Amino acid sequence: MQSRETLSSTPVRPDGQARAAVTPEAPPSNRAAAWRRAKTWCYVNLADGAVADSAWWTDQWSRSSVQGVVLPAGDGIEGLRRLTRLAQAARAAGLAVLASVTVKPLTREDVAANPAWVARDDKGEPIAVDTGYAACVNGGFFEAAMADRVIQAVTQAPVDGVLGVGWSGLGWDKVCYCAACQSGFRAAASADLPLAKDRDAAIFDQWVAWNRARRTEMWRANDRAASRANGSARWIGLIPTVRTEQIARFQDVAALAAEAPMLFVENANTPRVGRFGELVDDGLYLADLARGKPIILLTPTYHRGVRTFAAASAAPGEVRLAILAGLTGGLAPAIELPANLTSDVRTLSVATPVMNWAARNGERWGGPPAPARIALVWSPTSAMLYGRERGQRLSEAPFRGMAKALRDANLPHEVWDESRLSAGLGGIDVLILPEVAVMSDAQTKAVREFVGSGGVLIATGVTSLYDVTGRARGDYALQDVFGVNIQGAPPARQASPARHDYVRLKPEYAARTPGPHKAGERAEPGARHPILRGFDATDLLPFGGILWPQAVAADRTVLMTYVPPFPSTPIDEVYPRVERTDVPGLVVGTFGRGRVAYMPADFDRRYGIDPITDHRILLENLLAWATGPAVPLRVVGPAKLVTRLEQRGDGLVLHLVNLTGADNQAGAVRQTTPVGPLQVSVVLPPGTNPASATLLVAGRRAPMRMEGGRAVFELDHLAEHELVVLA
Repeated sequence: MQSRETLSSTPVRPDGQARAAVTPEAPPSNRAAAWRRAKTWCYVNLADGAVADSAWWTDQWSRSSVQGVVLPAGDGIEGLRRLTRLAQAARAAGLAVLASVTVKPLTREDVAANPAWVARDDKGEPIAVDTGYAACVNGGFFEAAMADRVIQAVTQAPVDGVLGVGWSGLGWDKVCYCAACQSGFRAAASADLPLAKDRDAAIFDQWVAWNRARRTEMWRANDRAASRANGSARWIGLIPTVRTEQIARFQDVAALAAEAPMLFVENANTPRVGRFGELVDDGLYLADLARGKPIILLTPTYHRGVRTFAAASAAPGEVRLAILAGLTGGLAPAIELPANLTSDVRTLSVATPVMNWAARNGERWGGPPAPARIALVWSPTSAMLYGRERGQRLSEAPFRGMAKALRDANLPHEVWDESRLSAGLGGIDVLILPEVAVMSDAQTKAVREFVGSGGVLIATGVTSLYDVTGRARGDYALQDVFGVNIQGAPPARQASPARHDYVRLKPEYAARTPGPHKAGERAEPGARHPILRGFDATDLLPFGGILWPQAVAADRTVLMTYVPPFPSTPIDEVYPRVERTDVPGLVVGTFGRGRVAYMPADFDRRYGIDPITDHRILLENLLAWATGPAVPLRVVGPAKLVTRLEQRGDGLVLHLVNLTGADNQAGAVRQTTPVGPLQVSVVLPPGTNPASATLLVAGRRAPMRMEGGRAVFELDHLAEHELVVLA
């Protein structure tokens, strides 16, 4: 995140005398309610020396239709005065108000005055970051400077709380060896701190758990400080939407979301290609954790891409789609303005149309999702203990690939944290475990009961192979559900290499096809499984992953087997040296009253890294087999969309965001490609009986008919987005 006001590393006292706390204009309970009701926000950055022109800002907030503002708690007396003036103006305008407090690197003077504050490397030298030195989370800095600044903000200015930015200190790419960390870790783990080379050792896992607990306590301590200083105030730390970033910063988001009154998130450091669709699933994950609490997404109006230019305007289409994708994932919009506003005043208006629309229709969006039949699981424990430093490929990529396949098929789904596996699995028909390597006995028991009672399970890779300590079991904990047993040693933890290998489909058809044949080709009888629909003209599918020997139970069906790597060039050398093996790539069958598809071939990971058309078709077929014909939402027509169904009283609200031509490029979006006509059909939950389909963006009603319990209507034209109210 660029160009935010920064936290002075030295505690600042505005004057030598204590000031009385500001009395809120409304009772604390009312102020808290206003804070949680605000659905559109503005994050204000101000350059050093900027004037607090209250009238100008009030007019700007009105033009942008914001209901809450985040204002910088600047350094020194003038910074607090500026915060107070702007906060008073925002309060007078009826807005919710937060102060932002941002940690910046320590200076040489800070290190000299407070040597215990600084993080140190294994040689005892201060760890350099950006323009200074990193503060250690255990050295007293956050208890002194950070807490002091939080207290100042909530006592000196009329704010409802504080947003902490850069609050969690160093990430797991650096180990601090300061005296406080050495003594603290030794007391907690009875061991010395790990070295960088120890990332694959159990001691590293202990160090990560110790750091995560410390960040959660820091969050709680800051919140306690704010509440003690001003009974109506709360503290919230800004967190990234990207889950691997959360892990790398030691943020236990499940624990934080359970305690925080609301969340503020930023979408920095996200991959460029696919960024809008991925933001939707990031939002679904956070929304599931927050359980109805507001989640506010900061969207910069300045240019942020491979390189960030914080004083130049973003492309309007890019900003609008980011906001709309966030809304579809359950995230309320907050525009983030740059510090140097006058250098490019276009930043003030790039998001105005969509912010105005969001405010006008605020009662129509942001409701609870309609009951989904499908749950996709993310496991931070697997990413930490199994993925470790390769978590992006080992854990994130399979999740991303499966999520992308769900979006490609327009299948409404929930994104669950792993904690939901132990809490019971009611309310869904299909459970997807994409490389959820680490599972507890309680979790595997819950999954076994879910499938046995009639649920459908899709599991991939080494799901359930590792226990809660990160050690490999001798076989999958769910081996009876999968219907397979590992032969020999369990596979090593490794990211799939880019290899020229394949899978062979069963039954084989090659000898049936016209053309020149070779010895050993087969024409096996029988039709292929529906998961292999569309592949009758080929026996081989590209793979590029990893597989290992496994024995398959007699009551299961193997749909594909492994073909080992062979040369990809020159062309006359491109033929398999080993035509076929009995190493399974996809196994289907039943367990109890349920159905199971276990896919050791990591097509979900491959699709998350290198989207290949055959992989998309295979994954969509797999999902169609799992869900059956009664899918909650069907969209027929040439378009790339992200969708969300919300329950609204006795009706439904359908978000449709058009990403055609936008989500497959790294460059900023100039404009979207209009699509249509599209035929949309929605399964109506029990108790809903809509009379019409109202298009809020188009401002009209679409003719609607009922077909077998589905509401069916057409969109003749879809530009950027549409919100359809079925009531």
